[in-house]
Amino acid sequence: MQAIVSESLSNDVEMTRQAKRFKKGCLENNEYVPITHKIPFTRLKLQFPNLNEESLQTLLKDCDNDMMKAIRNLNKGKKSSYNCNPFSNQENKSSNIDFSPSSIKRKRRFNEISNSSNESSKDLSHMSDEEEKSPTIDNPEEVNRAIEGISYALFDKLKSASTEETALNLIKEGLGSFKEVVASSRKSPRSSKGKDFEKERKAISEAIKKLITDNVTLKKGINILVKKNEENCQKVSQFDNLVKEYQKLQAENQDLRRGVDILKYKNSSEKCDEGMFNNFNHFGGAGGSGVF
Repeated sequence: MQAIVSESLSNDVEMTRQAKRFKKGCLENNEYVPITHKIPFTRLKLQFPNLNEESLQTLLKDCDNDMMKAIRNLNKGKKSSYNCNPFSNQENKSSNIDFSPSSIKRKRRFNEISNSSNESSKDLSHMSDEEEKSPTIDNPEEVNRAIEGISYALFDKLKSASTEETALNLIKEGLGSFKEVVASSRKSPRSSKGKDFEKERKAISEAIKKLITDNVTLKKGINILVKKNEENCQKVSQFDNLVKEYQKLQAENQDLRRGVDILKYKNSSEKCDEGMFNNFNHFGGAGGSGVF
């Protein structure tokens, strides 16, 4: 009796388990598919997202619903025999996008903030173009201090903000205050400082023009001096040649003078000898003593 009771209990337990498994199954094409047959399909879908569902189902049927065997067949190179889904990557990428209403609202608010900042920058650029041609910032240190104070106050308010709308409004107010500070710090050249700056600029430009003209005249004068120096150098070289010729002629003249002096001396000595000879003959022929 106990054995019969135990067998009946075990049969009841198996029946309940099968019933639970039957409940966990699903219907596909009006046919019941247990969850155990669905698990390998989902795993293959996760591992091979490029394959179509039909190709995965045929693969599992060929492999007798053996997931490991199917993976081996795919890794061996049988993937080409099954169709790949070219749009699976795009579907996965699109699935990663968050389309929840909160995320959409945040994106819209972020776009509004960016557009408001762009509009403020455009307003500042239009202001600089319309009101003043060459704007200048007076006292940049004061402007930086004012901007720092506004930024600190804005951060304090944002910390205490309870909702995103209030934070957005605070940011818009901060951008407007930044715009006012920058606009107030800009001054056109029509002011006194701008006029003085233009006068200085004109004076400097005129001085630069004068320096350029002076530089041109100096270059011309330097070229003239260089040419004169070259001519003088040529004259000096010619004078040196003349000096050398003069020295040669002077040396030749001295030699000639020495020769003339020698000839004069010879002529004078010959005359002296003839006079003495005549005197000697004169006294000797007259019967004199021959002393003179």
